[in-house]
Amino acid sequence: MPSKRRIISADLLLALAVATLIWGCSEQRLPPAPAETAKAATDPEFTADLKRAETGDASAQSKLGARYYFGEGVPKDAVKAMQWYQKAAAQGDIYAQVNLGVMYMGGEGVPKDAVLAYAWSSLGAGGGNATAVKNRNLYESQLTPAEKSEGQRLSSGWKKGQILARKG
Repeated sequence: MPSKRRIISADLLLALAVATLIWGCSEQRLPPAPAETAKAATDPEFTADLKRAETGDASAQSKLGARYYFGEGVPKDAVKAMQWYQKAAAQGDIYAQVNLGVMYMGGEGVPKDAVLAYAWSSLGAGGGNATAVKNRNLYESQLTPAEKSEGQRLSSGWKKGQILARKG
């Protein structure tokens, strides 16, 4: 079965955030249902992806990030999604970089940080990803000149193996 890559849409994220504010929804975290956990453990595709991801395969790490973000075959978990995306993004996986930008902008799995959202999206945009370009431009419009400069410094100084982080 061909590998599917997913990019979180900034528009979708914004719509979900607005809906949450309007309806006052809040997600309550419950432990994963035993059936869901057992299904993930017995799903041969998940098991293969997990083995590849644990050996450092960036594509498999990105795919696991998407599985946890969307709750595909595993319980939805933004923190686990962020962890897998970070591993893949540090290796230069453009899809993971784009998705990290969206997660930082929405504060999913990490504290909201528009500078890191801009920096990760800039890396994805540098790799030619159209969604990353769109997201980067959207995020840039929400930054002060100092924040934009910091995001540019972070992304321009990035080297494979690094996870972008702000000082302080």
